[in-house]
Amino acid sequence: MNIFGEKSLLALRPLLLKRLPNHLEELKLIDCHINSSHVCRLLDLLLETNCQLHRLALVHASHNENSIDKIIQFMQTCGHLQELDLSWSKLSLLQWRNFMLAVKDNRQLVSLNLSFNKLLEDQPLPTGDVNSN
Repeated sequence: MNIFGEKSLLALRPLLLKRLPNHLEELKLIDCHINSSHVCRLLDLLLETNCQLHRLALVHASHNENSIDKIIQFMQTCGHLQELDLSWSKLSLLQWRNFMLAVKDNRQLVSLNLSFNKLLEDQPLPTGDVNSN
């Protein structure tokens, strides 16, 4: 069983600090039993190190509102991210709505995988206007 936790975060830091031409361009965490707090800590690390990831996969990871906010922040501040894979997630409708609003304005992503996601109807959507211009 793969588990991504504190030791994994510590081991990943030196890789994220490498710069051209030896920088890390792709990080895939697939079925690593990563919980939402470690997703948040990982995204904090990605933001802190100003990494140059082109591809990020957090497949079958646990997410909460905070981790989705951090993913949105990473998408908005990382000028290199071109591919994002968040397949097999379970999120509330409000979390997906916030994420999709951020994606709508993103011009750098060329690939977004949201396959096999389950939208949880535990929260009603706000009644505000959501126009997609």
